[in-house]
Amino acid sequence: MSDKPSRVAVGITGASGALYAVRTLAALLAANVRVDLVVSDFGRRLLADELGPDAAVDRLGSYLTARYGVAFASDALAVHRNRDVGAAIASGTSPCEAMVIVPCSMKTLAGVAHGLSRNL
Repeated sequence: MSDKPSRVAVGITGASGALYAVRTLAALLAANVRVDLVVSDFGRRLLADELGPDAAVDRLGSYLTARYGVAFASDALAVHRNRDVGAAIASGTSPCEAMVIVPCSMKTLAGVAHGLSRNL
């Protein structure tokens, strides 16, 4: 049995630190870990503001390949809309083995700690 997870959920919030987010994604994908990505509205703005338009969520896979040389299967990175509470990632029938929120705003951290949410 491997200690490495095969599937990880990654959340990106609007807290400063977009570089941490893309480096985390690059490391997971390079290790052949399937990633379910959810980006908040402010997280989308953060990526654009801190990394430029090439790092927009809809081009993030290409950005990771160009910037970090990460090659991965087309189904290895699944991007979910943060308001899609019906997405497979929100269901217990589609479990991830781990989750990381990077960067994580204090608002999101408080919500996780207290079980409060308005979206994915």
